[in-house]
Amino acid sequence: MRLPGSIKIKGGGLSLRRNLGIQMLALYMLFIGPVLAGALIFNTLARLRLTADVKSADLALAQAVALETEAALQNAEQTVVNLAQQPPIRTADIAAMRQIFGHVAAARNDINLIYRLDERGVMVYHYPEGERSTVGFSFSFRQYYQDALRSAEPIFSSGRLSPTTGKPVATAAMPLYNEEDVFLGIIATNLALEKLSETLAEMARTQPAGMLITIVDQAGQVIAYPGLLQANLPDDMLLPEQPQEDEGLPKALLPDWDAWQDGVVTSVLAGETGAVVSQAPDGSEWLRSHVPILVAGWGVLVQRPTEVAFATIDRFHRMLIAAIIVYLIGGVIFWLLLSRRVIVPLEQLAEFSRRVGNPQPCRDRHQIDLAPWSERQDQIGHLATSLTTMAENIDRRFIEQSTLLETGRAVVSTLETSEVIESILDAVQRLLSVERCAIVTLDERLGVFRIRASRGLPEDYVRNLRIEPSDPKSPAVRALRTQTQVLISDTETEASYQALRIRAREEGYRSLLAVPLLTQHAPPAVLVLYNPEPHHYADTELELIASFANHAAMAMENAALYSRSDAQLQEQTRRLEAIVESLNDGLILEGLGGRVLFCNQRAADLFGIRRSLVRKRSASTLIETLLSSANDAQAAEQAVLAAREGKGARTVDFTRTGRDGRPQDLRSHFFEVTDARGELIGRGQLWQEITHDKDLDRMKSALVSTVSHELRTPLAAIKGYATTLLAEDVEWDSATQRQFLQTISDESDRLAAFVNNLLDLSRLEGGSLQIHLEPYHMGELIHEAVQREEPRLSTRLNLDIDPDLPVMTLDGPRVETVLRNLLENADKHAPPDTAVELSAHRRNGDVVVWIRDYGPGVPKELHGKIFDRYYRAEMSRTRDMGGAGLGLAICKGFVEAHGGRIWVEDGHPGSVFAFSLPIEQHDSAAPTKQEV
Repeated sequence: MRLPGSIKIKGGGLSLRRNLGIQMLALYMLFIGPVLAGALIFNTLARLRLTADVKSADLALAQAVALETEAALQNAEQTVVNLAQQPPIRTADIAAMRQIFGHVAAARNDINLIYRLDERGVMVYHYPEGERSTVGFSFSFRQYYQDALRSAEPIFSSGRLSPTTGKPVATAAMPLYNEEDVFLGIIATNLALEKLSETLAEMARTQPAGMLITIVDQAGQVIAYPGLLQANLPDDMLLPEQPQEDEGLPKALLPDWDAWQDGVVTSVLAGETGAVVSQAPDGSEWLRSHVPILVAGWGVLVQRPTEVAFATIDRFHRMLIAAIIVYLIGGVIFWLLLSRRVIVPLEQLAEFSRRVGNPQPCRDRHQIDLAPWSERQDQIGHLATSLTTMAENIDRRFIEQSTLLETGRAVVSTLETSEVIESILDAVQRLLSVERCAIVTLDERLGVFRIRASRGLPEDYVRNLRIEPSDPKSPAVRALRTQTQVLISDTETEASYQALRIRAREEGYRSLLAVPLLTQHAPPAVLVLYNPEPHHYADTELELIASFANHAAMAMENAALYSRSDAQLQEQTRRLEAIVESLNDGLILEGLGGRVLFCNQRAADLFGIRRSLVRKRSASTLIETLLSSANDAQAAEQAVLAAREGKGARTVDFTRTGRDGRPQDLRSHFFEVTDARGELIGRGQLWQEITHDKDLDRMKSALVSTVSHELRTPLAAIKGYATTLLAEDVEWDSATQRQFLQTISDESDRLAAFVNNLLDLSRLEGGSLQIHLEPYHMGELIHEAVQREEPRLSTRLNLDIDPDLPVMTLDGPRVETVLRNLLENADKHAPPDTAVELSAHRRNGDVVVWIRDYGPGVPKELHGKIFDRYYRAEMSRTRDMGGAGLGLAICKGFVEAHGGRIWVEDGHPGSVFAFSLPIEQHDSAAPTKQEV
C-alpha cells in the first residue's frame, strides 16, 4: 500500500516526511537566526558596559585604600610634629623620652619604633628598648636623615627592613632645630608595614579571587601587599651587628617586581589616577588601577588579570557559542531522526524479535533500544511495546533463576555469620527489587527478637525494635511458629495487624512479608520485607522467596556450626597475637617460600614500612631494604645470609643509619619454625634495637678510661714529688721543698675536687643533694667567682653586670661552682687573642647570667646532649670538651636544684652558655636547708 503524497525516485523511495524534515530544519534555522543575532549584539554591548563597571570598581577600591593609607600617614606626620615640640625630646632627655615614647606607642599600634637621632645621625634612644638595641649606632647614611639636613618639614622614607625590630617599616621623621636654626637631629617613628599589609589582606578577602592590591613607595618598590607579613621573613634575615647601607626591603619580601615594572608605576608616582589594561611580560593581560598617596609620594595599585575581571562576559560569550553549536547539532540530529522514522525502526524491531528468547545473544539484544518506538501511537509503537513486554518477562525469568543460583553460591561462600546476613540482604534487594528489608534474629542474651541487619530502615526503628518470643501479634513470631510465610498485604485493613498499625504508620510501610529461615543450630531468624504501598505478591514471587529462604537458612546454619567450632581457636589466636604485639622486639614469620605470613607492629616500625604492605613483599626484599642502610652493607648482608641459611651464627649485630640520620644498632636472630612432628613449616626473625645498650657500654668504657686518667695524673704528681722529697741522697733547700709540697697540695686539692664532683653527681642522680639556702647578693657572688678565676683569665674577661642585682636566697658555694665551671670552660675553648664575656641582668623575674667565648662553638645537634653526665664529644676540629664529662652535668644539676634553667646558644662565632635563677622563689631571708 502506498501512502498518499509519497514520491518515487530512482534508487529508492523518498517520502514527503523527509521533505518535511528538511523544511522543518529550515524553519528551525530561521527561528534561531534572530535569536543568535540578538545575542551577539547583547554580547558586544554588555562587554563594553561590564568593562567600564569593572574599571570603576577597581578604581574606587584603589581610592579607598589610598584614603585610608593617607589618613594613617597624616596621623604619623602629626605625631612626629607634636613630638618635635616636646622640650625633653629636643634636649634628648632619655628618662623623659622613655615615658613620652611609651605613651605614644601604647596609643598607636601601627608604630613599632620611636627613636631620636642626634645631629650626627647616631641613635640616642629608641622605644621599645629590647635586646636588639641599636643605641649608639650611626644612621647618618639613611636617606631620610640626609633629607632632614635640607628640610624643616616632616619627611617620609621609602620602605626598608629595620635593624632594630627586624621588621619591614617606613619612617616618618621630623627635623629638630633650635632657635638659632642649628640642626639638633631628628625625631622619627617607624610605621609597621605589616599593619598596612594586614589591612590590604582584609580588603583582599572581601574582593574577587585573583585581585592583587599593593602599595608602592616613592622609590617604586612594593612596601605593602597581603603577602608581606613578618611571619614570612626568612630565617637568615636577622639583625646585623651594625646597620648596613641598604634603603630597600629584602628581595625575599617582595613579589617578582620585574614583572610589573612598566608605565603604571611611573604614572602613579607622578600623581596620576587611572585604570588601564596592559600586557605583562608573560603575555597575560591585566587590568591595573592606580591612585597616588600625595602626602608621602606613594601610590596604590589594584591589579587583576583581565580573564578574572571580565570572566562574566567571557563566560556568556562561550555559552553563546556553545548554544549556537548545540542548535546546529540539534537541527542535524532532528533531520536525521525524521529520515529514519520508518526504515530504521522496522530493521531494529525485526532484529530484536529474532533475538528474543535466545539466551546466547541476550547481551546483544539489550543494545537495541526500543523505547523511542514504544512511545509512538502507530502500529510500530504497538509492535515495539509488545516485543519489549515479552522480552522483559523472559529476561526476568532468566534473571530470577541466575540470581537465585548466584545468591546461593554467595551466601554459602563464607562462614562468617555477619557476612552471610549481609549477603542475604544484598541478594534480596537485587532479586526482589525491594528497598526495605531486615533479618530479625533471637538475641539469646536478652531473650527477645531484634533486627540483626537491615536495608533502608530508620536507625531508631532498627535500634529500638524488641519482639517478645511469646507475642502472638508479631508476624515474625507467627512465621516461626507456623514455619510458613506470613503476608500482611495492607496494614490499614488487616485485622490481625491492628495492634501494630501505629508503628507501621510511624515507620512508613503499608505491607510486609515475614519469611522464616528454618535452622536447627543457628538462632531462630526471620526475613522481613517491607513495602511503602499495599502489595500482593504473586505465586511465582512467593515460590522464588521460599526457594531463596532455604538457601539463606542453609548458609546461616553452616555459619553457626563454623562459629561454634572455630570460637576456641580464634580466642587462642587472639591471645597469641596480643602477646606478640606486646613485645618490644620485632617479629617476622615467613613461609617456606619466603612470603611474609606475620609481622608485628614493632618489626614494621624498624623496617620503616606500613604493616598493611608487609605481606605484599617477601622476607628477602624486606631484609635487603633494611641492610641497604647498614654502615657495612656487604658484610652485614653476608652475615645475615649465612644466619638465615644456618651456615653461621644465628645472631647478627650491625649498625645502620636510622631515619633520623643517627646511628642505630640492631641485633637480628633467625630461627626455624617446626610443627609437632618436628617438620619444618617456616622460618622466623627476631629484631632488637640495641642502640641504648651499646651507648651504655661505650659510656661505661669512656667513664672508666676518663676516671682512670683523671685519678692517675694527680696521683702520679703526688707520688713523684713525695718520692723526690724522701730521697736521702739529695738535700733540697726550703724554697724548693715548699714548692714541691705546694704542688702536692694543689694536686691533692684537684683530686679532692674530682672526687667531690663524682659525689655531687651521684647525689644529684640519687636525689640526695643538699643545698644550704642563705641570703647572697648576686652581684657580689659573681665578682667573688670572677676573682677566683682571675689568675687564669687575666685581662681577657669583659664584665657587664647589672648593679641592681638583688639579694637572693641560694646556696652560694654551689652557684659559685657553676660560675667557675662555665668560666673555666669558656677559657679552655676561647682562642688566646679573644675575650671572654660575662653579663648578668634581671629578666622576667629571673637573674640571667651569660658567659660567651669566641671559640669554635657547639654544633646545634649537640645542644641537648652536652649537659648529660659523662658526655664527651668532639665539637669540631679545634674544640674538644675534654675532662670526664662531669662539669656541665653538675652545673645543670646545681641550677635546676635552685629551680633555674641552663642552656647553650650559638654565638656566631663561639658559644654562649647561660643560666637563670628565679628571684621570687628564693626571697626568704632565713637560711634553710633543702634536699633535692
